[in-house]
Amino acid sequence: MKKVFFITYLSLFVVSAYSQFKCGDTLIDIRDGQKYATVQIGTQCWMAQNLNYGIMIVGIDQSNNAIAEKYCYHNDTNNCLLYGGLYQFNEVMDYNFTPGSKGLCPDGWHVPTDEEYTILSSNYPNSPGIELAPGGSSGFNLQYGGFSSNFTFASLNIYCNLRTSTESGSIPGNTAYVRYTYPSDTGFYRSNYPNKSAYSLRCIQDTINTAISEVSKISTIYISDAYPNPATNYFIINYYLHTNQSAEIIFFNILSKEYLRCKIDDASNTIKINTNAFSKGIYFYRIISRDECSITKKVIIYK
Repeated sequence: MKKVFFITYLSLFVVSAYSQFKCGDTLIDIRDGQKYATVQIGTQCWMAQNLNYGIMIVGIDQSNNAIAEKYCYHNDTNNCLLYGGLYQFNEVMDYNFTPGSKGLCPDGWHVPTDEEYTILSSNYPNSPGIELAPGGSSGFNLQYGGFSSNFTFASLNIYCNLRTSTESGSIPGNTAYVRYTYPSDTGFYRSNYPNKSAYSLRCIQDTINTAISEVSKISTIYISDAYPNPATNYFIINYYLHTNQSAEIIFFNILSKEYLRCKIDDASNTIKINTNAFSKGIYFYRIISRDECSITKKVIIYK
């Protein structure tokens, strides 16, 4: 098992490394290696591209099965590369329905709230639809990726529909706010659309205060999402131990059966795990150090 020092990237949840990423830099999603342009608009830092994370599924609802799922317009993966994935509300929130939750966004980013979109629009009070569009002054570069309703796709290059993490209406789990516009339209509109329909997602960066809050939840230890995930031959995990201490990464299956235990050192490191020790399936892992545990993460093994 090969271990190498982790220097160039550490999750934005770790405050000591938070300053390594500057808004406007290219964001590399360590879960799958995809790259996203970013842009600073007022006090907010946004992805300047729609999220394209997860495995494409066809003709069925996205489900709470520990696998990130997406639709691609007309079931064509090339459309996901161009416009990002399309997500039902429950899936995009990763089944945590607190407004502003991380959802399917990378570490250090979250699904924007309706209020955060209101703040974004307030930077362009006269024509937000124009200024947020490709070629507009904002650099936000809206993408008109259409949508999916009842597994039928519509409005590619006609509608831009962006999910928020804020539910709406009197029936929980029924509708959530979506921001939308059309090419050459000056407005950036708000409506409550069905949770079962699938729309695009732009992630927004956590504030420094949010990062501090997240670190406090896991005290002095941190562990990243695995990359690549799903994994075939190997996967890589970044970890961080704030103080001098020894720790272990423990891997277990959905029945809580332990599969592997790896000792790790203090400081920031990357560990590469060969999948030979695993059967095909879903696994979970976390750091155990003294009386502390990191947040539990998941990795999918394909063989």
